[in-house]
Amino acid sequence: MHSLRRRWSALAFALLLTATAECSANAVEKKSLEAKVADSDLVITGVVSQTLACGAVEVGECSVTSVTAKIVVHDVLKGVAPKEILFRCRESIAEFSPRACEIGKKYLLFLQKDGNGIFHSANGPYGAYDLSQRDGE
Repeated sequence: MHSLRRRWSALAFALLLTATAECSANAVEKKSLEAKVADSDLVITGVVSQTLACGAVEVGECSVTSVTAKIVVHDVLKGVAPKEILFRCRESIAEFSPRACEIGKKYLLFLQKDGNGIFHSANGPYGAYDLSQRDGE
């Protein structure tokens, strides 16, 4: 009886470990400031002027859970930026999303450009910082 109970306990423990590993599989490690800057094509501050759903002419096709923001660029800290960029503020995988989609808010963004001209966070949720409260905006 004890042997059977131990086997079930071991199996339950193994399943728990597996479930825990799967839940953290998409976890994004927070990079140092130096690493974020080095990995970024562009580092800017800017304000979200509009959000666009997938399929919009400017955005093209993407996951239905993705959201792209138009960002009015205020300051360029690294790289060369136009006055406005397209930024994937909500990714199809939640753990990679920078959570920077609120219209009217100002963000510091560490960005990488994809082959379609859309910018993405260089460090998932750690690649975007809300500056609105600090600026009083």
